[in-house]
Amino acid sequence: MLQHIPVAIIGAGPYGLSISAHLHHAGIGHRIFGRSMETWSTGMPSGMFLKSAPAATDLSDPEERLTLKAFCARQGLAYDPLEMPLPVELFTAYGEAFQRELVPHLEPQFVRNLARAPDGFTLTLDDGSVVQAEQVVVATGLRRFGSVPDAIATLPPTLMTHSSEAADLTHLRGQDVIVLGGGSSAVDVAAALHRSGARATLVARRATLRFPPINGKRRWFHAIKAPMTPLGPGWNKVLAWKGALVFHKMPADFRAMVVRRYLGPSPTISVRETIEAHVAQILNATISRCEVVQGRLRVTVRSDGVDRSIEADHIVAATGYRIDLARLDFLDHDIVAAVACTNGYPTLSNRFETSLRGLYFVGTPSAVSFGPIMRFVCGTGFCSRRVTGAIARSVRSARRYGTVTLGRQNQGVEVGTPVTDPS
Repeated sequence: MLQHIPVAIIGAGPYGLSISAHLHHAGIGHRIFGRSMETWSTGMPSGMFLKSAPAATDLSDPEERLTLKAFCARQGLAYDPLEMPLPVELFTAYGEAFQRELVPHLEPQFVRNLARAPDGFTLTLDDGSVVQAEQVVVATGLRRFGSVPDAIATLPPTLMTHSSEAADLTHLRGQDVIVLGGGSSAVDVAAALHRSGARATLVARRATLRFPPINGKRRWFHAIKAPMTPLGPGWNKVLAWKGALVFHKMPADFRAMVVRRYLGPSPTISVRETIEAHVAQILNATISRCEVVQGRLRVTVRSDGVDRSIEADHIVAATGYRIDLARLDFLDHDIVAAVACTNGYPTLSNRFETSLRGLYFVGTPSAVSFGPIMRFVCGTGFCSRRVTGAIARSVRSARRYGTVTLGRQNQGVEVGTPVTDPS
């Protein structure tokens, strides 16, 4: 029998888990599909540190029951909101604890297909079962949007991987590895390769690696000159942190330009010493040609107008991401065609809803609509409140006309159960 539910969430990273916690608190029945914090546990280099400060990495729940600070206190770990280096392993453990406590109803399977239906959407799951949902929140993160330059795009996985698949690099021990890119992912991968016993060479288009300065002690006047936010100090960051709805009203081209240029992928200061001491660098450079010769890579690198040839056993492409809904292979072609986009990003209402009624996108795909804050975990609070408010309104409207039946996994929710609007 086909199960009908009000809401389905696809994805169980920080955004999916936070929205589920808010929906649960609001009494809105839903199901959430995915593996808890999978991108963080299997797609990030082991030993890396997050670029954002601990204060900017709280998952969101309405009662603030489990912040990162609270989790560290439970574990007997030191916590500092701004200065503490935050290992990816600690953040992943925090997210998994958040899921176990606040989203225990997570179903650890993937959605194979999302298609339109007369009363909403049909989800086909990995186990072959089919669910019909009136509204769907897509919170699948960035992993499927990895971008690779044409010069290396046809290389097999044995010779080239994207940095989103670079959690475990131990199989490259003793090998020569080119890391392509100059941002946060690139330097983190290069440092992780060194720790794993590989010989890394960083090839980047930028002329220098722009590590952030070491912050000195803040004085009283800094609160006026450069107010502190979860994104760091500065009035421009205040606007990014507090002005998402204002940003939403700006012209589309301006929004796309800001997202492309502001708060970009600069490397973290924590790996600077390792990079400078142990990783070869070829800067102001691009790969113009790559060929396989006797099982190894022969790569032509153009730097400062001069070509040079280097050999390697593997390339890790830390070359960023390109948002394009067609790359989400679980989306039915009809949905991709129906969703209006801006520069590849879905065009969203001020409550994260696409042009296809009942379909929401959150996280980085929402950045062109709401600003670069949506690329960071600290955007989960604003996002969760807006999405939950929109869904609560829709549920109340449907009840008014008797068109909805609510139900949580393992727990029914009768029509008429109070639904709070948290917005």
